[in-house]
Amino acid sequence: MTATSRETGQVLAFFALVLPIVLLPIAGYAVDATIVASGEAGLQAATAQAAETAAQQLSTGAIRAGGVLALDPAAAKRAPEPSAHRAAGPRPAAR
Repeated sequence: MTATSRETGQVLAFFALVLPIVLLPIAGYAVDATIVASGEAGLQAATAQAAETAAQQLSTGAIRAGGVLALDPAAAKRAPEPSAHRAAGPRPAAR
């Protein structure tokens, strides 16, 4: 069976309508997923740095003596407060 010029035009019209309907949402999802993954990585880095800073402020003497978690006041005063903000990186622009 041979294809007529009308059938060829139908296939072209089909692809012209279907490709944008299918590919645009997939491209949008890929962009959104990249933004979310980037934000998650920044939050994970900030959380890890905050946990490390908190662990450095624990009093090892109190832990060894009675197993109690207590802050070392001198270490707590030396701890930089805005360190978590630096690790998070820049915030994405609001939409």
